Amino acid sequence: MHIDEKTVLDVEKLIMELNILSFKYPILVEGKKDKIALRTLGVKGKIIYLSGKRLFDVTDNLLKFRKVIILTDLDKAGTKIANNLCKQLIGRGVTPLMNFREHIYRITKGRVREIEGLKKFVFHLIQKSCPMKLMSPIIFENFKLTVV
Repeated sequence: MHIDEKTVLDVEKLIMELNILSFKYPILVEGKKDKIALRTLGVKGKIIYLSGKRLFDVTDNLLKFRKVIILTDLDKAGTKIANNLCKQLIGRGVTPLMNFREHIYRITKGRVREIEGLKKFVFHLIQKSCPMKLMSPIIFENFKLTVV
């Protein structure tokens, strides 16, 4: 995989934006591994995983928020879940934010299809960009890497 400075900066911006917004708007992901991946990347706010829960029950618990970030996988099943969530949320007066899914696809050039795969992608970026010192100390800190 070819790593350029723009990709590194775009990924950093995406993660930082997710982290900031997650304190105001919850992030919905499909499974526990997706939540763990986002935590590993430094997203510290509210993350809710859907696995084992009925969508109706999840959306019921989100009515107190004006907006919700939908970050389901980028595959067919994830898109179907995202679309169902959108319909339910809009019908209840909550604005779904879907743009992060599109950003991940664009930034990774389609290489990341699952949210849990974002962690591996970022780790690969760190390995490749370390000599170039492109990744911010925040991202390194989240991976608990020691840069010599």
